[in-house]
Amino acid sequence: MSKILEKAQELGELLVDSEEYSTLEKAETVLESDQEAVELLDRFEEKQQKFATDRSNDELKEELQSLQKEMLSNEKVNNYFQSQKQFNQLMNSVNGEISNILNPDQGCSCGGNC
Repeated sequence: MSKILEKAQELGELLVDSEEYSTLEKAETVLESDQEAVELLDRFEEKQQKFATDRSNDELKEELQSLQKEMLSNEKVNNYFQSQKQFNQLMNSVNGEISNILNPDQGCSCGGNC
């Protein structure tokens, strides 16, 4: 295995061992144990898919907004979304660091002289 792949595997293991990933896993397990929360998410995803094909449907848009409020008021769904957001922020930071190494001039406004 090349050194790059070894480091990628090591990074993956560090991510899995991270607090953010652990929190996300726990939130997902709690969410999946609540049938009402799962059904709520399923209904939202179904409506969201329908809305993607018919964005002019105001009734569907209102249903989506109502379901979104209902989801965010559900503690288990909200905790899952917050955990997912935190893990995504970690992943974005990791990707940003890699991008900065690959394109050092892209992230600064000094023309590469900073």
